[in-house]
Amino acid sequence: MGTRIPCYHLFLNHLSSGLLFKDREDYLTGWNRILLCQSKVGIVIYAFALMSNHFHFLIRGTAEQAEEFFSHYQKLTAMYMQTKYGEQAFGRKMVMGDLVLIDSPDMFRTEVAYILRNPLKARISNPFHYEWSSCFVYFNPFCQSVPGISLKDLPISKRRSIFRSRTFAPDQYHVFNDRIVPMDIVDYEYVEKLFDNSIDFFEAIRNWNTERDVWRNRDEGEHNAYDDEFIVGKLPSVYKELGIADNEELDSVMTQLLIRGMKKRFGCSKKQVIRVTGIPEDVVKKYF
Repeated sequence: MGTRIPCYHLFLNHLSSGLLFKDREDYLTGWNRILLCQSKVGIVIYAFALMSNHFHFLIRGTAEQAEEFFSHYQKLTAMYMQTKYGEQAFGRKMVMGDLVLIDSPDMFRTEVAYILRNPLKARISNPFHYEWSSCFVYFNPFCQSVPGISLKDLPISKRRSIFRSRTFAPDQYHVFNDRIVPMDIVDYEYVEKLFDNSIDFFEAIRNWNTERDVWRNRDEGEHNAYDDEFIVGKLPSVYKELGIADNEELDSVMTQLLIRGMKKRFGCSKKQVIRVTGIPEDVVKKYF
């Protein structure tokens, strides 16, 4: 890779229940947290994707730095989830997957394509339209020309609102529409050099090797009609129809009606029901 500092694919194991990001505010804050952790640890990020119940990062740094980055992100996420949702033990749900060492330019390209293709694999979005990954930055002169506002020009109250933390990123970074500009997070120029041109980059993502997906033992066979964020937004109305406020009021009959309703009305898979509702797997699987 032209350097003695290794590159790794770092990922969060899919949460079996609950969601990492439930709404746009969660995604936005989760995006901005990246810079806090990155600037603290000192790693380089080449590509990333934030998904509803997991995430991926392709980084340059030592294994110890990768673990420190994950640990810091886990801590800040747990604090955020406790403040917003009262989920005090959320941090313990976050388990880092095995680090994948990148040992060649070809493997680097493959890992970039794998990470950025996640929204398509999850049947959520075209990767190039998905706004919570770095995919739209590469070979995109318009995106790369957005200057943003320097953090040093923002009042302290605004910075706290952006990061949901009393810890701030260094002043040299920039924000646009309350989001850290992606060019401040990823080394997009390095990635672009490993592809012949934009077409080569697009084709690598579109034609990513699905056999490697099986080798990585990712979740197979999960086909949802709607993404997790959409289902989360619909749950209050479903609860209302059942005459309950939330999961705390579920009995065996209501649980059955809820799960079967989610299957029939929204096309939810078993894994999606578990993630979104937090109902134990041994209960949910009875109705699939």
